[in-house]
Amino acid sequence: MAHPSVGVVYIDGVQALVAGSANPGHVTSMARSHETEPEFVSRVAHTAADCDCLVILGPDEFRLDLRREFQVLYQRPHLVEVEATATVRPVDLLDRVRLLEVLGSG
Repeated sequence: MAHPSVGVVYIDGVQALVAGSANPGHVTSMARSHETEPEFVSRVAHTAADCDCLVILGPDEFRLDLRREFQVLYQRPHLVEVEATATVRPVDLLDRVRLLEVLGSG
């Protein structure tokens, strides 16, 4: 039986970072250009679509908006966790993905 795909997203008003076990060692950096906030949040949610379990980091407004968008699109309300965070480095997301994989395999 395959392990669920896990991912970690950091989102704020100008950028998002997406890391997941489906693409080990890679962090996708997304800049918000001329998009509205809902358009940007939707684009980030689509980037994390392959995640069965998702941790969302960032300021309250953006992470909660992403959580709602992800739940509406993918119908997985019990598989999303959110944490308030001011900022993160890409390596922090990769570390969190590795930790989630270990916890999920135990």
